Amino acid sequence: MDNHSNHVPSIQLGINIGYETWIGKTEQRKDKCLIKWSTIRELSYPQISQRTLERIAEIDCIWFDNGYIDKLTEVEAQNFSNCILRIANIFEENLPEELLPQSVKIIFIIKDGMEKNFLKAI
Repeated sequence: MDNHSNHVPSIQLGINIGYETWIGKTEQRKDKCLIKWSTIRELSYPQISQRTLERIAEIDCIWFDNGYIDKLTEVEAQNFSNCILRIANIFEENLPEELLPQSVKIIFIIKDGMEKNFLKAI
């Protein structure tokens, strides 16, 4: 399954539910077709550091509800440790509650047959 087809279902689902969606910078660079799915073109939050903004921008797909992060989605086939660290780094930043509420959900989408490897990583 190519990179594009791995990400599109989670992006489409978010849009269909009514979320604004952000597609990670890495995914945008790897697959230009994904850019058209992003309803948010640029992340801009003056109250947080540039470093934190860069970390957030690398999450594969973020669903926003009224301007705050509601779901963080990572699509991963092999490198589960990096995927988990990307998300963990964001929570270390003490983001304002209005941007990253405690109720935020994290969704990991993993390749079939990789469940055991994922569970080892967490």
